[in-house]
Amino acid sequence: MLTFQIPFLFKTPAGWNLMVRGPTNSAKDGIVALDGIIETDWAHSTFTMNWRFTRACTVEFALREPICLFFPIQRGVLEMFRGEFRMLEADRKLKKKFREWSASRDRFLSGLEKGNPEVIAQGWQKDYMRTAKDKKPLAHPFARKHRGPRET
Repeated sequence: MLTFQIPFLFKTPAGWNLMVRGPTNSAKDGIVALDGIIETDWAHSTFTMNWRFTRACTVEFALREPICLFFPIQRGVLEMFRGEFRMLEADRKLKKKFREWSASRDRFLSGLEKGNPEVIAQGWQKDYMRTAKDKKPLAHPFARKHRGPRET
């Protein structure tokens, strides 16, 4: 186990925790970051960031390399959800939409593989931002980019 002492005391509003985990999209050979939830609304101490070795080896962290990522999460929100497995066949409309998307994706990837200039110019499909029927932006709001709070 490799343990980093985080030299900061974090405070959050009542009922809010910090989710602490390894840096997103940043794998490291031979070691894996462990996740944790810190109850920072009442804690009066610092915490540690722990990494578990996946094999016997030497691992180096460069100066200024991130060792953790953290974000607020409301206490109890994770417990509100319960995963459930369902067969796709149980929802005909969803199955139809999924099959259409899957076929479209297969055609797109095939076009990329074959060097089709129109497909290459398209870059990527952006299906999650448009309706499949008319390729117009979705009516419901969604976040394309998440920005942190403004500095004051």
